Amino acid sequence: MEYGLILLAAGFGRRFGGNKLLYRLEGKPLYLYGAELLARLKKQRKDVREILAVTRYREIEETLETMGMKTVWNPRSYLGIASSLRAGLEAALAEEAPGTAGEKKAFCFFMGDQPYLQFETVNRFLDRYPPFRQRDGPPLLSGKTGEPGPVRGKICAGAFKAYGRSGRTPDHPQPSGRSLGDGSGGRLGTAGS
Repeated sequence: MEYGLILLAAGFGRRFGGNKLLYRLEGKPLYLYGAELLARLKKQRKDVREILAVTRYREIEETLETMGMKTVWNPRSYLGIASSLRAGLEAALAEEAPGTAGEKKAFCFFMGDQPYLQFETVNRFLDRYPPFRQRDGPPLLSGKTGEPGPVRGKICAGAFKAYGRSGRTPDHPQPSGRSLGDGSGGRLGTAGS
């Protein structure tokens, strides 16, 4: 099993009153804490295959690319977090071999504004989560459904076909954090929520 880690760093910080991703805490922008944590995970874990960062800020894009991370530009971040989830998943799935989209990989999302998320917590989380020993549906851990959790790439690939480019359905016309068609009605898992 392999993981694709996706850093979400395209928010507006409306409640914060400005771009909180670039806000400095102890001399470092908030988003950089998460980026460094993910880079460390990739370096130390053989099952972390890739790290993608979704952003709409050139400064973040340039910094993360110098760290060797692939960045995905989200010009539609004004639609909310669902647009960043989708942009990251589409980019990750586009790199899969034809006909195998997401068969052997799970994706895990991290918020770019969580400077206190600890390496040990995420490392243990990835160790304990068995995404390929379950049915296609809501995340299961210790026999219970719930979140947060990695999302199987196979589920995401099928959802894009069913929901089309907008990610909207007739019964859910606004962008949302719903899982994109796995039938669970739950949200896509985020490691940092």
